[in-house]
Amino acid sequence: KERGVDELTWFRTVERVYTEAKEGCYETLVRAVHLANATARSDGRAAAAAFGLCSPPEDADAFVFWVTEALESMPQIDYQDAGSPVNATCEAVRRELQGAELLAALAAVTRRYYGVATDACLPQTSARNLQVAGGTPGDGPAPASSWGYQSCSETLHPFSIPPGSWRPYRFSLPALTALCRQYYNVTPDLHRLERWSGGYAIAGKDSGHSNIIWSNGRRDPWHGGGFLRAADALPGGAVFVMDSTAHHQDLRLPQTTDPPELTSVRAMEERIIRGWLRESGVGGGVGGPSPNTVHSSVS
Repeated sequence: KERGVDELTWFRTVERVYTEAKEGCYETLVRAVHLANATARSDGRAAAAAFGLCSPPEDADAFVFWVTEALESMPQIDYQDAGSPVNATCEAVRRELQGAELLAALAAVTRRYYGVATDACLPQTSARNLQVAGGTPGDGPAPASSWGYQSCSETLHPFSIPPGSWRPYRFSLPALTALCRQYYNVTPDLHRLERWSGGYAIAGKDSGHSNIIWSNGRRDPWHGGGFLRAADALPGGAVFVMDSTAHHQDLRLPQTTDPPELTSVRAMEERIIRGWLRESGVGGGVGGPSPNTVHSSVS
């Protein structure tokens, strides 16, 4: 729980982003998923009709996890040039909707996330997520998956979902260890990356590190464990925390839809990197700080 990060930090950002997008949106999505879950278990044909599946889902758990995986992923890819999927979802899944209309709205945003054409019949085998057994928010063990293997080998995070959300999930290392051994004969090590990298000690004033830019967007669920404090800025480096950006959005190509703060941060990052190049003798052109300058822009 260093720096206040706990098992709910990741998911609380998901909840906050939907809540900030539109009042009542998160609660409406919870209600919609519960309806989809109940429908898939009681009337598979109705679920198939609502979601445009070619046949009823054979595994209700995997089907519902396919839906919630979309909802949990949207905040980290909530890019303006991608149509701001969180806002689009909240506009579509409206609070006043009930029953079949609510289910249809959830189906529409789910299919949009997965890029399914509106007139296409989707095989039920495509409308499922086999990571459901190891469904840690953000990652988790999964069979025949590079991300699933990486989760087992070095990046498993002890994340849980708070009660009352669209799906119950409590992190269990013994259960996930069993899955990792079953899938890849690998035993998870929750502290491997911290030992390798140094964890938050990287930003310590006695670490000897310099010329590092810590940048995070507050719409990205992963930002919660990042280097977010002005004091984390190292010599020649910077800390940027942006309110309206998502996962590593500053590393994406500039777009006309970019928010002003993102454009500003990119310009500052470029000046800083050009300064590194100039100080190293490589070049870099005009601009850039001296190697001992500390920058911070923490919202």
